[in-house]
Amino acid sequence: MFCHAPPKCPGSPRNCDDDQALPDIAGIGVVWSFGITAAITVVFAMPITLLSLLDLFPSLQNRLNLSDPSKKENFKQRLKDSVEHITLGLSDQQLITGLAILTIGYTRHCTISSRHFWIVFDLSFFSAVTHLASLLALRSYFSRYPRLRDFRGFLMLCNYIMLLVAAILTFRDYSPARRKCPIQCTFDRIRGKQLGASVMYTVQMVLLTLVFVWQLVMMYMKDDAWELRHETIL
Repeated sequence: MFCHAPPKCPGSPRNCDDDQALPDIAGIGVVWSFGITAAITVVFAMPITLLSLLDLFPSLQNRLNLSDPSKKENFKQRLKDSVEHITLGLSDQQLITGLAILTIGYTRHCTISSRHFWIVFDLSFFSAVTHLASLLALRSYFSRYPRLRDFRGFLMLCNYIMLLVAAILTFRDYSPARRKCPIQCTFDRIRGKQLGASVMYTVQMVLLTLVFVWQLVMMYMKDDAWELRHETIL
């Protein structure tokens, strides 16, 4: 990455200029909006996800008058029809929002401070986790629309790669002493092999990678294999 003017990357972090507040990245409204939309996404995704557990609770089936298999299947289908498209829209929002804030962080790499780039990573990571959590509720939808599934898979891969690069930068620059320095300085230190590491962010990315791979497998699993898995669990 190149800058029109070399960023100030002095030998001592104490010489870095004070970073200016960026309310469009680190503002309280931005953080709250991420949290609220994530909570709403989970609320709408949970009913579809928990439908598979309905067979484990006969007493709940009796209370809902679902002892008849035909009534139970009709109930499941009506619930899916009610919340599936809402969950799809909210899931799309999480994916696009994560990509958008990562893009903002990368395009401002010459001026954005490490502290703000940490926030970019945290918000995009939060969006990625919420998006992955909603995919299980949308598996039947993607099986009906494979082209949309493939396009989403492509966007997910782009988001994961961008998030992984941001994570590497965060690993290498997780130092309160350098939080006011531009994130571009971290690129320079990586090229100079002056590397550090953050155990917390490393563990986060390992877990995210495992969930990412697992959700991709679930998205592309055949319907008969999915039913067999469901019957095995129950």
